[in-house]
Amino acid sequence: FGELTRAQGGQAWGARFALGGNLEEPGPAIEAEFDTLAAVLHSRMLQRLSNESLPEVRAKILQFPVEFQSLKKPLAHFVEELCRPNPYQETPLLRGFYFCSGTQTGRALDRVLENMARGFNLPRAPEASERNTTPQSYFVTELFQRVIFPDRHLAVRSLSRTRKTTRTQALVAGLVLFAMLLVLTPAALSYARNARLVRSTLRDVNAAVKLEQAPTASTQATAAALDRLVGRVQSLEREKESTHVRGLFGPYLAEELYERVKGAYLERLHRLVSGPVRAQLVADVRSIGDLARMDAENFRTSYDDLKLYLMLCRPERLVPEWAAERLAYTWARALRAQTPGDERTLIAHARYFVNALAADRRYAFKEDPAVVSRALRERVLVPLDELQYEWLAESARGVPSIRPENVFIGTAAAYWEARDNVEVPGLYTARGFQEVKKALEEPDGRLGLEPWVLGQALPEGADTRTASAERLRSLYFRRYTQAWSAFIAGLSVRAPTDVRGAIEELRVLSESEGPYVRLFRVIGENTRLDVSPSSLLEKGKEAVASKLAEVASAVAAGSAAPPPPRPISPVEQDFGSLLRFAFGNAASGQADAAPSGLSQYLAQLSTLEVALSQLVESNAEPTREFEAELARTASAVQRLLAGLDARTRLLLEPLLMNPIRGSRAGVVQADYSALGERWKAEVWEIYNEKIAPRYPFAEAPAEVSLAEFAEFFRPDSGILWKFFKENLEMRLERKGTQFVPRAAADPLPLRSDFLQCLNVAQEITEAVFGGGAEPLVRFDVQMHPVSSAIAEVQLVVDGKAAIYRNEPERWMPMQWPGTESPKGGTLKVRGAGFTDEIPRLGDFGLFRLFEAGGVKGTGKGTLAGSWALTRPGQPPVTIDIKPAKSVHPFTRGFFRRLRCPAQATAASAVAAGGMP
Repeated sequence: FGELTRAQGGQAWGARFALGGNLEEPGPAIEAEFDTLAAVLHSRMLQRLSNESLPEVRAKILQFPVEFQSLKKPLAHFVEELCRPNPYQETPLLRGFYFCSGTQTGRALDRVLENMARGFNLPRAPEASERNTTPQSYFVTELFQRVIFPDRHLAVRSLSRTRKTTRTQALVAGLVLFAMLLVLTPAALSYARNARLVRSTLRDVNAAVKLEQAPTASTQATAAALDRLVGRVQSLEREKESTHVRGLFGPYLAEELYERVKGAYLERLHRLVSGPVRAQLVADVRSIGDLARMDAENFRTSYDDLKLYLMLCRPERLVPEWAAERLAYTWARALRAQTPGDERTLIAHARYFVNALAADRRYAFKEDPAVVSRALRERVLVPLDELQYEWLAESARGVPSIRPENVFIGTAAAYWEARDNVEVPGLYTARGFQEVKKALEEPDGRLGLEPWVLGQALPEGADTRTASAERLRSLYFRRYTQAWSAFIAGLSVRAPTDVRGAIEELRVLSESEGPYVRLFRVIGENTRLDVSPSSLLEKGKEAVASKLAEVASAVAAGSAAPPPPRPISPVEQDFGSLLRFAFGNAASGQADAAPSGLSQYLAQLSTLEVALSQLVESNAEPTREFEAELARTASAVQRLLAGLDARTRLLLEPLLMNPIRGSRAGVVQADYSALGERWKAEVWEIYNEKIAPRYPFAEAPAEVSLAEFAEFFRPDSGILWKFFKENLEMRLERKGTQFVPRAAADPLPLRSDFLQCLNVAQEITEAVFGGGAEPLVRFDVQMHPVSSAIAEVQLVVDGKAAIYRNEPERWMPMQWPGTESPKGGTLKVRGAGFTDEIPRLGDFGLFRLFEAGGVKGTGKGTLAGSWALTRPGQPPVTIDIKPAKSVHPFTRGFFRRLRCPAQATAASAVAAGGMP
């Protein structure tokens, strides 16, 4: 294209597609148009070769169409991919494709070589400056003028760009709207709020005016109007305290409304207080002179009424908080207000009135001297000390009292009891004293009556509060001592119920941190009161005085003096003997102090507990050792008590001696009571259910099984004798056939029929068991001839038979119970042509058979029985029985003699003996 003129070089060279054309396949369209351009270029090449003489240029001309043709496929592929439909973005609009060249100066290679030479500081190629460097461009001018610029209106934003722009515009609009709402909403809300505030205020004011202007308006109606107004005033007062900016936010009209409504409210409030409320207060003050009895409670009420009246007449004496509460009380009485809501409303009225009175004397009452003088005449009859003491007690009203359950905790609580719900009020505890101490050191209106109320003038330098505090201090300490003395006297130790209980009780009582230690620790903590000054100024004064006294003593003695003694309260002085018993001299700081009386007492209890434990474990007879140990312990405790003063000894003697006194009387009595209960539960109920109503112990079809009989009567391990061994063996001994108390044992409160029960049971056991653990009765039988018609006589005992066949008489050995079956006793007789049988089945069938034969003693150590046969004309069968032992169970009624009572001990039995 080197020979083209500037106008020819400015043409557009490419292909253009119609605007409304539908290029479904842009690739083939591009290739078709590209082929057209290549054909034109080929024609242009032939023409250009004919006019070019330079060989190197001719070569380039021939090369260009070939290289141009290589662009076909990439261009078609690029456009086809570019215009392929895409779900994520719009498809581009294909208007055409064009080839152009920007302004060129020389060759590109020359520019590269020139830059390399400059970079490496090489000389410039000489031929580079000789080449043509005229700037040229191809196919650009008309591309812009006739193609790009005319189609400029076809260029539009993409959908994503449109969406992004829309979102941006919406966000900006939202921010603008939010800013507008941020400014306008508070203003609108504030306007609405202030409008509501104005409407509600007008509603309450109109309602109050309507109540006052009603035809039947009265004092109650005025009070109701004030209630409406005070509620609105309180609401406006809260509203005006809120943050606000006029016209923008907050209740900005509240302050203006508050001032106007409060003015109207105070005006009406003054009318009501000056009317019925003042009349009620004057009547209360006037009635002081008419009181029949001026006790402490009446004086307090009268004093407060007079004080309020004088404060309302003399605003300079006003104490707003106190006056408001008292005025509300008087107001309630004047209007007969009784509900909690009325009281809260009246207190609000009273506070507003009192504050208004403090700011403006126009609201003050006019004082009536006659009323005041008459009230003051009654003051001489007032019990001031009791009234002031009651006020003093209020300082410790919240302090908890000390009750026995606060001292005796855990297992120790079971061994202590208190009489008449005894307790120490919180006023008389160490914590209560701290509160009282503050009140006494800094007397206030509760302790000193204000002289101006009583019409008195203080003498020069006089301080009624200090004088009252000293009187109350003495009265307080005296009652403090009485409270703790009553508490100690109201405590007692429970008596043990048995020996093991006594051991356990002594163990608990003698613990190093046991109930006695805790009790005396609580007493010590609450009676050794710190009476040193509590204020810093008073402490400083006391420290200086102590130091001066110490220095003076050291100078006088010529050596270092001991520190001054700790101040002791009157309560500690009263309980000094008790505290020395509990803590010895250890509290005084002596390192080698002797053991305290309490520690010695606990050692005595511990020794007694050990001795009793050893006696129980050794199963020895406890009576003599028990008595000796108790007597020794009692004497030791009495010696400890002898060193105390009479008052302390009276307080401590029951506490210290009761555990020892109860260890015998309570233990012995409770032991036998428990014995009777155990007898009934462990033995008698089984006897009554399984033994007594059955054969052989009763004439009854049902009989005791041999297993039940053995379980009940078995020596040592049977129900009856196991009970005896565990409970009665150390108390009873057998002499002959009778059980009698042992000589060293306590007198037994046992019933005679119970002892007889044991006697019979012992005979049964010996007869049936002998010396073994299982029932076994050996005996011999001898059968006599009956008649010539009887060939054989058999006595079958539990399946084993003794047979007699008319041979010479002889003794045949047998035993009961047998080891074979069936169980029972049977007499069989076989004669000529007949057999007769007398059966008695069961574990005790042998005894039923013997009873049927009328077995009885013969006086020769044997028994004999005779059984009549059922066959007529036959003589009875006679059998002799010879038991192996003299004590045997074959005597008629042997088992039925057993009669055991439900109660083992006599109901009126009391443990004998006593303690000093």
